[in-house]
Amino acid sequence: MQQPTLWQTAAMEKKDVRVQLVISPSEIEALDAWRAKQRIWSRSEAIRQLIAEGVKRDGVR
Repeated sequence: MQQPTLWQTAAMEKKDVRVQLVISPSEIEALDAWRAKQRIWSRSEAIRQLIAEGVKRDGVR
């Protein structure tokens, strides 16, 4: 049986670690536009999904 990937495990974990992020107004505008198009209700979830996609693209399990 195959082990779950890092992102499958992370999806099941409690989300209780906070990370402060400083970005420009144009970056938050782009994030909000992307998450609206993807129908993602929160900025946190949008950022998690973007991180997961970037890491997956680089070949990290």
